[in-house]
Amino acid sequence: MGNIHLRQHRLEAAREAYKQSVKLNPHEADVWHNLALTELRQTTATLMRARTELQRLPDEDERLLTLLLKLQRVKLEHEKI
Repeated sequence: MGNIHLRQHRLEAAREAYKQSVKLNPHEADVWHNLALTELRQTTATLMRARTELQRLPDEDERLLTLLLKLQRVKLEHEKI
């Protein structure tokens, strides 16, 4: 279910599904990976909303957002291969 929610950009639902999967399959690396990816996307979305509301992020948060976006691009490029 987590993968379906993630594809639909329903990040909170995906996160909850992956958390349940981790409880049931704590030794499954893919589940941990998907949970981390979902939380990465949630953090990125939160910082982007903050940037919109505040019109400018503090420098430290702007650097964090830049790094998070780079991490996601690397992940997307890796998936294309």
